[in-house]
Amino acid sequence: RVDVAPGTWGINVGLFGSAYHAERALLTTALSEATVLTEASRRVVRGRLGFDANFVGLSRESAALACRRLKAKRKDCEVISPG
Repeated sequence: RVDVAPGTWGINVGLFGSAYHAERALLTTALSEATVLTEASRRVVRGRLGFDANFVGLSRESAALACRRLKAKRKDCEVISPG
């Protein structure tokens, strides 16, 4: 589970084997979806299985829109709810 600031939403764009690969995925995603993700912060979270690449600080609508757009491009995306 990812900590998201109260009242804000996020998205997860994948689980990676290294922090480098997670950060790289965040950068390429941010560039490809700059209009939707401008308000988001990038966060790499280390877990038991690897490194999650997340954007946090989004509204519910922005998170849903970002995931719809990424999935339309056949990219992994999961909305992360607050709290």
